[in-house]
Amino acid sequence: MVRLTDIAAVCLTGLGGTINCRRCVSGCNVLSMIDVSAAAAAIFGWYVNHYWTTDNDVGTLTFLTRVDKLGYFAIDKDAIEAADEDALFKLLVLTTMFQRLRDQNVCSILRSLSSEQVNSVTRPQLLDLSIRNAKCEFCRNNEVLKGQCSVTKLGNSKPFCDQKNVVDCHIREHSHILRRYGHFGKIPSSIYHVMSSHGGIKSLIHTAIKSSSHRVSRTKYLVESLTDVWRIGPKLASMYVSLLVTENLCKVSAPFVSEFDSSYALVIDINTMSAIERLGYTGSRSYEAQSEFIRGLAVSLTAHSDNFGTAKLEVSPRLLQQALYMFMSKPNRQTDISDCSHKCSDCDYCINAKICPFYAGLTPNLTN
Repeated sequence: MVRLTDIAAVCLTGLGGTINCRRCVSGCNVLSMIDVSAAAAAIFGWYVNHYWTTDNDVGTLTFLTRVDKLGYFAIDKDAIEAADEDALFKLLVLTTMFQRLRDQNVCSILRSLSSEQVNSVTRPQLLDLSIRNAKCEFCRNNEVLKGQCSVTKLGNSKPFCDQKNVVDCHIREHSHILRRYGHFGKIPSSIYHVMSSHGGIKSLIHTAIKSSSHRVSRTKYLVESLTDVWRIGPKLASMYVSLLVTENLCKVSAPFVSEFDSSYALVIDINTMSAIERLGYTGSRSYEAQSEFIRGLAVSLTAHSDNFGTAKLEVSPRLLQQALYMFMSKPNRQTDISDCSHKCSDCDYCINAKICPFYAGLTPNLTN
């Protein structure tokens, strides 16, 4: 573990900073001083030794195969490692569920669903049948679905739309099943339309591979293609792609590691944003600018590899981003009884404490 006393400190204003260094003399106005690379290395070492390759590493394929967490929505390990078309489709639907709500709340909703309900929103064959039999013209293709389907709901009311003469509507039914915003019911059908236009998810992936000889360009192509889906932006698209292309992210093997570059599929959520801001990032809040900061930070961590415990692994930007995410995710860490937040008596001396969400005076209202 890296500690404050081990570091040639550099004063960083803008670190979140009204917390004075606990080792300073009384009345000193100098803010807490840490070296950015060393702090990031400490977080990465903490992650490697506490969460990496464990079942509690939220958002990785290992976590997403847990039946106890996701019920029938859990992904089959062998199927995803084999890049099975249905498993890839189900994973994309599952990925879209992790937005605008705490992860643990999402998991609770997904666990409550029956096998029949899950199949209705994750099986391409059943979605195709629902769309073909639909009485409403606003679900026929992705353009009209995104632009003209008006399915919504108020609070806990049943989903409704402007097409009052349509009694049976699978979009409304999917909104009811997913128990989120009314328009969430459009997501499975939108995924079906977009993937069908490419000949399926595997076909889209192979098109991305053929689009360029450069792995970065392929990754950008695939991420951008996924944003055609309703409610999928750069964050969710990057999350999905990274699950399929990142080496050593978890115990489940990603099926397309050699063809893409996971450095360009980083998941910049509120936890990751909060982490890099506390590490001193003051640049643009654009998705690409924050991703570039993490890529640069990952390179700087090579000088601190001795702090990563017994694990001998390369610090990839995606792996570092996962470490930052888990470190800042209070609700997810609180559900893990082995997390150091339950016994943080040594926080005054750990360099992590100066940016840890559990540290006194630094407790942001994070959503995940």
